[in-house]
Amino acid sequence: MDASRPQSRTACGDSVSGREGFPRALSEGSPDSLEWVLAAVSHELKNPISAILGHADQAVEHGCSSEATQSIRVIQKQCEHVLSILEGVLDIARLDSGAFSRNDVEFEPGTLVEDVVQLFRPQATEKGVELSCDVSAAVVGTVIADPARLRQVLVNLVSNAIKFTEAGRVVVRVSKCGSDLCYEVEDTGIGITEEQQRDLFLPFRQAELTTQKRFGGSGLGLSISRGLVRAMGGDLDVASEPGKGSTFRALVPWITGHATLLASREGVAETSDSTKPRLQSVTARVLLAEDEPVNQRLLKTMLERGGAEVVSVSDGWKAYQAVLNFRRQGRPFDLVLMDLHMPGCDGTEAALAIRGGGDSVPIIALTATATKAEIDICYESGFNEVASKPISNADLLHLVQRWTTGQSFQQSA
Repeated sequence: MDASRPQSRTACGDSVSGREGFPRALSEGSPDSLEWVLAAVSHELKNPISAILGHADQAVEHGCSSEATQSIRVIQKQCEHVLSILEGVLDIARLDSGAFSRNDVEFEPGTLVEDVVQLFRPQATEKGVELSCDVSAAVVGTVIADPARLRQVLVNLVSNAIKFTEAGRVVVRVSKCGSDLCYEVEDTGIGITEEQQRDLFLPFRQAELTTQKRFGGSGLGLSISRGLVRAMGGDLDVASEPGKGSTFRALVPWITGHATLLASREGVAETSDSTKPRLQSVTARVLLAEDEPVNQRLLKTMLERGGAEVVSVSDGWKAYQAVLNFRRQGRPFDLVLMDLHMPGCDGTEAALAIRGGGDSVPIIALTATATKAEIDICYESGFNEVASKPISNADLLHLVQRWTTGQSFQQSA
């Protein structure tokens, strides 16, 4: 073997990542094999969906007729719906099989509520529904839990509350209830009968068939939300009365963090996106490692139209070589965007090799799976961040700008 080739957990040519490892994981009966299968399914389905969404977005942004734009928007909406169902089915499978894993970190529970409310404020305003948040004075400092999964639960609950409320209000509260952290979402919507509440948290169930026809949805959200909360050692329940509204309450154990609030909520608001400088383009040299030709071309186009200089390669070995060669030429990369599942030398092996050579260039993982185990391996291998596919044009440019300048990309008005 060439001594100059990167050495890591496995030789680049002998990697078992990607499709090659799929039969082995099944045949060996590994305890992690189900999670591996779910990750493989996610990867195989999300990659083409990412390509469809990305190319549709590019087509709309860069000129087509109004009739074509409407058709493309329909395609995007349906793809997003399929993606939502896929995520739901995968979450249900992980929860039922015990493959679900938590990622507990410190966070501010009040800030989480405010972020979710801000996310849905335009939708609520458009519908004429008053949306507000109420952070109890007892909720001070940080707690330790899984904020990403709690956010997922709150997003589902707030989305449902707005959807089923024709007029009135939705209030999102966070408080301390004894030894628990308590999140509540209260609405003045259509309400739910006691009989309907019995099956409300079962998969693919809604209050009644006419509700599904009228409001849409797969009926997975509440089942997943309760499963996530229970996996965190808590529970999710509902109190409701037809015609008066509903209150969903999620309780999880309160574990006090070590940090305290470093700034008031007013201070945080003063540094919102509206006060950030408006940047016209990204000015960075980016290495893109992606083996799927369609996705590589899409990501390269998005980056170049955003102002970046892009060099693209199709595997980890070529990425490692490119980092070395460009640095020797005095033209180092400002950022590396790396797909994880590539033939031969995969993303984690390439990252280990780059770090082994002493290079500190920021490396961002691009993945359609993003399981907890995979994320942990990424950070152990030297990645700075893990970004999930599909990724929108704005999110991609924001990511590049943040890692290369410390600022946020904002498209010009």
